[in-house]
Amino acid sequence: MIIWCDKVALLDPPPCWSHKKLAAIDHVNSESVDPDDENNNWYEKITERRRQQVVCIELAKQLWIIYPNLSYEEMQNHPIMQQLGYSSTFSSKSFRKLVRDVASESAQSPGAPTKSKE
Repeated sequence: MIIWCDKVALLDPPPCWSHKKLAAIDHVNSESVDPDDENNNWYEKITERRRQQVVCIELAKQLWIIYPNLSYEEMQNHPIMQQLGYSSTFSSKSFRKLVRDVASESAQSPGAPTKSKE
């Protein structure tokens, strides 16, 4: 009702509602805020290592769209990944673990079995 008075009828709500008016308007304002605005500067707030991980994951994701048949090793050694994706800062095992959620089906398909530590 307060919003209707304020926005539609262009009337001031009754004085007894004045404290509720502020709460209602705050609620309307909070809904109209772009959710991405709450995350401004998130990239600057994370560590350098986390930045490298984010870049590596996103670049691998895009490269696997273009080259879906690349294996994990081929992806890590891809020239674009080497130049822009920080892939050389990760061991093969950590790179594989880092990008497995964005890997193509071809890369995820079972290849040579991993060695057991038994």
